[in-house]
Amino acid sequence: MERHLGEGCAACGSELAFFEKVARAGAGVREVKAPEDVVLKARNIFNIRRRPEPRDAEPLLARLFARLVYDSFADLAPAGIRSGRGMSRQLMYEVEDYSVDLRLEGDRDSTQVSVVGQIANRSVPASQLLDSQVRLFSGKTVVSETRSNSFGEFCLEFTPKRNMKLCIAVPNGAKQVEVSMNRLVEEHPAS
Repeated sequence: MERHLGEGCAACGSELAFFEKVARAGAGVREVKAPEDVVLKARNIFNIRRRPEPRDAEPLLARLFARLVYDSFADLAPAGIRSGRGMSRQLMYEVEDYSVDLRLEGDRDSTQVSVVGQIANRSVPASQLLDSQVRLFSGKTVVSETRSNSFGEFCLEFTPKRNMKLCIAVPNGAKQVEVSMNRLVEEHPAS
């Protein structure tokens, strides 16, 4: 490559100059620490989106239907606080040893809803739920999907639809935690 550049190829010399400029610019950015939720969203953008296999080809997972144990919409707003343009809602679900913590965010002017969540094993808190498959369904159609990081965290963005459910496959077992999103989506201002 150096010999080729030494021979004076203008096109390759131009490419080299561009990438050297990018490398110099990137060297200064290395010190900037991005917020964790932004990093998680960026990583989820590049997750490989696989087409779901036909239903009969999927392994059957025991379905664990999670129940709601906390909803921030039930909390009273502090005196003097009025709702703003953006809406955020915190929810906690539990089933067997698992808990699912969800934060729904959206804007009154947008049709998109963002879900940032985490699945954890309450009986074995140190257990890793790395690479759990997380899918959001509308009926039988996968609307959005991703995989959890080493802390069981995940992030999805979607347009609210009917008959929505969140399904998280639990590693090292043939179980799937399911969270019904119907009521949440209907009550969310972005829907």
